[in-house]
Amino acid sequence: MLTLERAPFVPQTETLAKGLEKERLQRCIEKSIDTLLDEQHPQSHLFPAATKKRYIDHYHDAWVRDNAMVGLSLFDPIVRSVCPENTSLGEKIRSSGKNLVTGMLNLFGKEPWNTAFEQETKEVKDGLGRSYKKLNQPAPPTHFKEDGTDCYWPTQNQPDAWGEFLMITALALKNRELALDTKQQRTVD
Repeated sequence: MLTLERAPFVPQTETLAKGLEKERLQRCIEKSIDTLLDEQHPQSHLFPAATKKRYIDHYHDAWVRDNAMVGLSLFDPIVRSVCPENTSLGEKIRSSGKNLVTGMLNLFGKEPWNTAFEQETKEVKDGLGRSYKKLNQPAPPTHFKEDGTDCYWPTQNQPDAWGEFLMITALALKNRELALDTKQQRTVD
């Protein structure tokens, strides 16, 4: 009788961090990191959804999802192992990540985000009779100007981006790269 066995799973990121692949990844990061970091806003520390060379609709504004994804890459363990903190490139990456989390926490501690995060929910049923929680008021905005000011967007989508932002905050805290002040702690709570 023939039996099938599952091969051991080896994450792709694990294989990238070995030998020549690690050197190739480091060269790739070195070639592209300045392009990314040059786009980080000097006061808000947010990143635009796309480079400023593409002024299409709101793509030069900041979105929670895109900033969360940039943050996840800046705190990625493989990126961190390829660019150690005792190197110039490693320091740039760590500083940018810390500034991004701090900037987002400062932004979300202001209105309209502060009130939107603290609102109550109600339980409702969908057309199939399944229950879910719905916000009583509009959802927190997920799009804003690069400097952190309000930006009208007809549909506030990408609610999962808030979870991704909390993940990068947790990574910054775990790595001891960030300590929260009282206001920032309330925002995270």
